[in-house]
Amino acid sequence: MSDRDWLRDFVNEASHNPTRLLRTIAVAGKAELSAAAAVVDMVENAEVKVFGYAALARRDPRQREKFLAQAAAEAKVLDDPVARAGVLLALVDVLPEGEAVYFSHMLEQEIPDLVGDERRHFEKLFRKRALIAEKTEKAEPIFKFEFPATQESHVDLDLEEIAGQIAYIQNQKAKKVVHKIRPIGRAFGRGKVRLNEIGRSLHIDPQTFEIGKISIPAAIEEAFAVPGGAEKIATERPERVVNTGFADEHGEILHIVAEPSTTYRYFIDIGDRLEEAPDSEYRLPEDLGPGTIDVVMFTNDDGLTLEGPERGKFRIEESGKVTVLEPAATVGGEWPTRMFFAFHTPETKGACSMRCSFYSRGSLIQSRSIVIPVGMGGEPTITPDYILSRTLSPRYLAQIEPPRLSMMLNANADGTHTLRFYGDGRPFGNGSTFGEGELTDRIKVARAGLRLAAWGTESDWDEKKDKYRFRIPQSVAFMLPDLYELARRGHSMWATTITKLAGGRKEADDLAKLMERHGSVHLALKENASHILPIALFYDYAFTRGIPKEQQKLCPSFLNSLAADDLADEPCFVGNCPSRTRGDTICPSGFWGYRHAIGLPPSIGAQQSSPAEIPPFILTTEEAAVTAGVSTDPKMSSRIAHVRRLKEITGVPVDVHDTCADTVAALAASRAPVVYFYCHGGLDPIDGAFIQVGPTDDRQYIAYADVRAVQWEKPRPIVFINGCHTTAVSPEQAFNLVQAFVSESSASGVIGTEITIFESLATSFAEAFFKEFVVKKRSAGEAIRRARLSLLHSWRNPLGLVYIPFVLPDLHLRLWEL
Repeated sequence: MSDRDWLRDFVNEASHNPTRLLRTIAVAGKAELSAAAAVVDMVENAEVKVFGYAALARRDPRQREKFLAQAAAEAKVLDDPVARAGVLLALVDVLPEGEAVYFSHMLEQEIPDLVGDERRHFEKLFRKRALIAEKTEKAEPIFKFEFPATQESHVDLDLEEIAGQIAYIQNQKAKKVVHKIRPIGRAFGRGKVRLNEIGRSLHIDPQTFEIGKISIPAAIEEAFAVPGGAEKIATERPERVVNTGFADEHGEILHIVAEPSTTYRYFIDIGDRLEEAPDSEYRLPEDLGPGTIDVVMFTNDDGLTLEGPERGKFRIEESGKVTVLEPAATVGGEWPTRMFFAFHTPETKGACSMRCSFYSRGSLIQSRSIVIPVGMGGEPTITPDYILSRTLSPRYLAQIEPPRLSMMLNANADGTHTLRFYGDGRPFGNGSTFGEGELTDRIKVARAGLRLAAWGTESDWDEKKDKYRFRIPQSVAFMLPDLYELARRGHSMWATTITKLAGGRKEADDLAKLMERHGSVHLALKENASHILPIALFYDYAFTRGIPKEQQKLCPSFLNSLAADDLADEPCFVGNCPSRTRGDTICPSGFWGYRHAIGLPPSIGAQQSSPAEIPPFILTTEEAAVTAGVSTDPKMSSRIAHVRRLKEITGVPVDVHDTCADTVAALAASRAPVVYFYCHGGLDPIDGAFIQVGPTDDRQYIAYADVRAVQWEKPRPIVFINGCHTTAVSPEQAFNLVQAFVSESSASGVIGTEITIFESLATSFAEAFFKEFVVKKRSAGEAIRRARLSLLHSWRNPLGLVYIPFVLPDLHLRLWEL
């Protein structure tokens, strides 16, 4: 992106969201204020310009008169008379008596345009000031100015220099941002006045700098489209939310108590808050940008059936209004913002369920579980249990690369589980349904295979008797039995999944074909996920169980690729394996974890206070550091050398802390894009999963409550938990800690493990990951894939498959660009 393009985007953003601009002014040095003033000159929104000039006046006493004059000039053209009066009153209060006379006369001219309580309020305030102004009525203002027809920049800087200075301020001085508004000058007759008075008059939040009001130009354009509309300009934009619930055949909201053999309608309405809707909790921002949202309704194998289309599409217009582009079920009347799905209840009583999912460019962004007690007397419940983005903003979603496949595991009302697949712009059948307990068993079998490869038994690691089998690099022959055993289990898991896929053999074949070539895969993890599917172990090549292990061979193409420096771009690992259909030949590229960039992005949480979305990138600089908490357990003898190698590999500072207290304090203050734990882990009966850094004998650890106390804004780091010798903590048990980092602390994602790991594995994998993610700026999913392949290539070790990326697979570090 060029300097000019970057500056243009910055100025355009400031017109509808002035946060970055106003915070830039707040921390700019005296020599940099000229560039900030030039940006304010270029902004088109008069409200933002008024606040910007007032902020500049506070920061630069030498040019205060000029900036206040420009603020007054912009206030004069505001369309809201209350805003004009409020700003002028604040400007009167900023200046000493002699300078305030001019603004006082302006305010006197504005008051007759007000009505009702507003007029009485300002008349009262004006009279108080007039009593003091009589003493200086004959005084001449210290400065005079003419209101120009247009505001032009008076700063002699070219666009590239402006862009460079503004970017430098944001990049180097972000830590100095202070939200508290400071006084901007002596008051006229009553102490000191603050910038927040001007902000409130303009409906700009003085703490966050966000505009809480519909833009005046947009309101005027809309009002003048109808006769008499100018008098009906709304001073506040109606709250816009996602509403869902049930409706009758005419589309009106209906509270249902479901009966057997009856047709009902489920609706989604994106617009004004509907108080009578059961689910209307997720407020959307004003500025969404143009785009589309696909809505898909899924039923489960517990009795509900859809009548009519299972899919529809919303359109988000440039104005931010959301309308139905492609309807699903039809009802009486016109409902431009409301989409309907018709469903029929079974003949028998019982709890039934279905799911409503929102997709954008193939990514699952929101999903709701709907449980309907049929013939049981209770009302349905609607639970938003997966939120990737609460904003639904296409401008945000356009930054997420479309995955080859999006998946979600759903718990049904009857105790079964259904794995959903969405790819190539459509759902594949109605998912694969597993019986109660069946999925748990398959996950246990898969993880037991990883334990078998790591220390030779399927049982949990026993420190007294088990030894890690890959302490040193091994031969190809050594790893063949492990690859065979993992392929056997991974193929069984995949074959069962695809065989159970509703929709028949064609759907299964289409899904298998879609997954042949390298791509990215999302497995959305809803809140409080009870199962975390080890999809890295999915093995979708042919596998013949009747052939003894001793007669199995390794793929010749894979063996040839071992001579290359990097496996990731070799034919097998991009989808061109010649052995994929041979049941007597094992190829590591048959595992999804080696062929695809996988991510398991967790939900940001259902609370409105949770982050607005999981970010697709982490903004950083070349000097970005790593904040690390490390164990000082003498058994972890590689710690010092490992930290040194990380510094050498990345070329950035690694800020190391070796006590729990220091680590938590460092996390709270950290602005590093990566947080790294080289640690132990465990499970406490009260606090749940924990991270232990420092000495092992102080019985101190970092648990959910400690993580929750950490709040990151920018950057929102990725957290890598490299927990060595962690005994018997399953991913499901550790997931609560993952959610704390993401939904409470606002991390971009977390990397964890499926089973206990060991130092040589932990150090080798982490160093390979840091090289790919930090140095080469690859996405997290691709960096993890390549780190797995690095272990396979250099150590002949398949255990890179134990790492789980609870993250969007395309999350990456983005350097600040000018």
